[in-house]
Amino acid sequence: MSTVTFQGLTVTVTDFQCATVRPALTTAINWQGWTATSCIATPVIVGTNITFTNTGGAPYTQAITAVSTGSTNTGSTPTSVNEPFDYQYASGIWALGFTSVLGLYLFALKVGTVLKLIRG
Repeated sequence: MSTVTFQGLTVTVTDFQCATVRPALTTAINWQGWTATSCIATPVIVGTNITFTNTGGAPYTQAITAVSTGSTNTGSTPTSVNEPFDYQYASGIWALGFTSVLGLYLFALKVGTVLKLIRG
């Protein structure tokens, strides 16, 4: 068995072909909504870029940091995984916050106008 290290996570694979490494990394890394879609070289070597793509189509590329053959390492889970920044999700959250603040301001403005009318 061979191992591939990506972002501090070591994954055991049967060979260094892209078709084998991509699904192994997708499963091991377990980023919700992200899938390893391409790599730049077969066989995978140190420095080979692996591209992950989320459901919205945003790509994230990073290089393999280590490869080894004949290892008995079964893989390990890192203490922290640096997920790529999802700009589409962040823009949705920002838009929701912005429209909520604007809506609250307009609501308070109308309530203030009604109270001012009642007072006289």
